[in-house]
Amino acid sequence: QGILKDMYETFATDLESATQAEATSNKNFEAFIAEKTTELKEDQADKEKKEGEKAEAEQRLADTQNMYDDTVAQKDADIKFFDVTKAACEEKHEEWTTRSSLREEELAGISKAMEILTSDEARELFASAIKEGKETGMDNRDTGRDIASSFLQLDGTPVARAYATMKSAATHSHSFRLAALALEVRSAKAGHFEKVLMAIDNMIGMLKREDDADIAKHDQCKDEY
Repeated sequence: QGILKDMYETFATDLESATQAEATSNKNFEAFIAEKTTELKEDQADKEKKEGEKAEAEQRLADTQNMYDDTVAQKDADIKFFDVTKAACEEKHEEWTTRSSLREEELAGISKAMEILTSDEARELFASAIKEGKETGMDNRDTGRDIASSFLQLDGTPVARAYATMKSAATHSHSFRLAALALEVRSAKAGHFEKVLMAIDNMIGMLKREDDADIAKHDQCKDEY
């Protein structure tokens, strides 16, 4: 009995120790599982967050790429528009320069003619030419042409010089309106030069208005482009 009792006590002690060890091991295992489960959930949440950030980053990249492509396309379009506009502006500038130069020639010719026609010599000639046939020595019976007009068109007279000046300016500037005005000067009759001078004044005013309008348009183009 003594041996059996000792064996029982030994088995009982071992069983209790084993039971406690197993309980401790189970407890530790459950704690480990709980910890790992928490870590797994945190990792899954972090993974989902990273995937969301990745998706957002990919979307931003796609948007940025699209924006870049649009910007490049807009830049190319702007460069093309600038080149076309620059060429058009250069062409318009050349046209403006040509018009301005021709207009200056027209104005110079008209101003010179006006200076000739308003000189003291011209006034004296116009006044004397009204007296039919007196200075020309032509007979009043000469009805084939206007005597006073013929007198005004003699070479070397102010009218002839004014006509030559305007004709030359019209030829150089290719101005039909100046040529027409020159013919009007040439064909004007004595006593009617006020109308011619008024026509010249009107053309000078028109040329200046055209020049002002061209300058304004030229400045506008410079400001805008």
